[in-house]
Amino acid sequence: MAVVREYGVLGPLEARVDGRSVDITTPKLRVLLAALLVSANRVVPVERLVGYLWDEPPASARKTVQIYVLRLRRLLGDDPDRPDVILTRPDGYLVSVADEHLDLSRFTAAATAAGRTDDPAGQAALLDRAEASWRGPALADVPSDSLRREVGPWLAEERVRAAERRARAYLELGRHAELVGDLVLLTEEHPWREPLWAHLVIALHRSGRQADALATYRAVDQRFRTELGVDVGPELRAAHQAVLSAERPVGQLPADLRGFAGRHAELAALEALLSADDSPVALISGAPGVGKTALAVRAAHRVRSRFPDGQLHADLRGFAAEPALEPAVVLARFLAALGVPPGRVPAELDERAAMFRSVVADRRVLIVLDDAASPAQVRPLLPGVPGCAVLLTSRHDLRGLGVRQALDRVRLSELDPAGALAVLAAQLGPDRCAAEPEAVSRLAALCGYLPLALRIAGAHLSADPYRRVSDYAASLSGPDRLARLSVDGDESSALLSAYTRSCAGLRPDDRTTLRRLASVGDFGSTEAAELLGTSPWRRCACWTGWPRSTW
Repeated sequence: MAVVREYGVLGPLEARVDGRSVDITTPKLRVLLAALLVSANRVVPVERLVGYLWDEPPASARKTVQIYVLRLRRLLGDDPDRPDVILTRPDGYLVSVADEHLDLSRFTAAATAAGRTDDPAGQAALLDRAEASWRGPALADVPSDSLRREVGPWLAEERVRAAERRARAYLELGRHAELVGDLVLLTEEHPWREPLWAHLVIALHRSGRQADALATYRAVDQRFRTELGVDVGPELRAAHQAVLSAERPVGQLPADLRGFAGRHAELAALEALLSADDSPVALISGAPGVGKTALAVRAAHRVRSRFPDGQLHADLRGFAAEPALEPAVVLARFLAALGVPPGRVPAELDERAAMFRSVVADRRVLIVLDDAASPAQVRPLLPGVPGCAVLLTSRHDLRGLGVRQALDRVRLSELDPAGALAVLAAQLGPDRCAAEPEAVSRLAALCGYLPLALRIAGAHLSADPYRRVSDYAASLSGPDRLARLSVDGDESSALLSAYTRSCAGLRPDDRTTLRRLASVGDFGSTEAAELLGTSPWRRCACWTGWPRSTW
């Protein structure tokens, strides 16, 4: 079995053989091992080793280095006759070590990989790994001034550069609160690193500590002027200006839905879409009751940390009982939330849209537009700037919006049986579902596996914990099933109302088609064509995307 040797130079010198710490007490041997490790897998000339070991080398320095190498091999369990750890080369020595067994190599590999990706989450993870390789100042207990002078500044510079990149990635991900403590320590250790100060100012501001952010900037500005005789640079000035001009991030997202279940693939797709950096617009479409709003709110909460400058939300009421919300009204509300005084909001729609695009430029804002009726209602509300994202829901596919705007689509239909049972279980509890599994399955089927219907049914049963699920399912078996799937006094929680409002938006001939099809139960395209007196290939708007269970 191969011997595993592990080493550490990013902190006190460490050597372990098969997990057992090797106690290297002789100062010269510590210097020799450290000098070989910082150049791992590369030849270190004897002359350089001599310079690290002695300020004034003795005449026997080369011979003494050979003796030290032999002693170090014995400590590390290297075969003196056929060494494979410390190898002799014509002009020096080389320590052979796998990258994963040396903290310096792990640090370098992670930092290099972070520089090759544009994904902030990937960068943050890699730079977390890089920082975890450090245990303190490099070569902290190695008694060689020349080695520390030559290698120490380089390693310290690499570490602080990685820390700056890590802070930038965290800020892009909205993880500002996690950064503040680290940045306070880093700025104390590196008081002349302006990027660290700039990141600290932004992190404080985004954590709601605007006064601390401004005080930090003033203190740094004064320190640079007094001690260095120079002004702070553009990055730190830009951070200061961002604090002065930006308001606290606005957060308008509705509360996340408790008991959300299913939709794993759709949720993953939306997270990926909304995490893009090219101003994505994602549309969730589907028939009434399929859970478009619940999915949009869940997805928005999942990605909100990527939008530290705010999240805006509007219910456009495209299919509500009240009149649809006009884009000009939505823009006025958004601009007010973003800190624009009412007196500065233009009267004309086009001017409001232009101001909205200007205000959100250079910000990372998520905009959730629920229940859109048409492309015209949505188009003025699109920011169209990198860093912002839009999440739409609609009963229509809004294909006209995709003519001028890249539009990613997630289409919903009813849940599969397992997902429907998960929704009921989240409301009723596993014990109640386990007591009547067949009745729960029948109830899910009677609800057409529609999330809205399932939640209405679950709400009724949760409010009446002593009612048997089978009895409630039986009450839904009649012809007035849609009317029973409602909550008294809350029209928004009524399945029949949701479909009635959608029917009202259909063309007269499509409404007639839907009524005729609803009267015959199951059918195929041929039967539908005979009933309607038309071609089997005619595509009617009324039957596109409507769950069969609602006909």
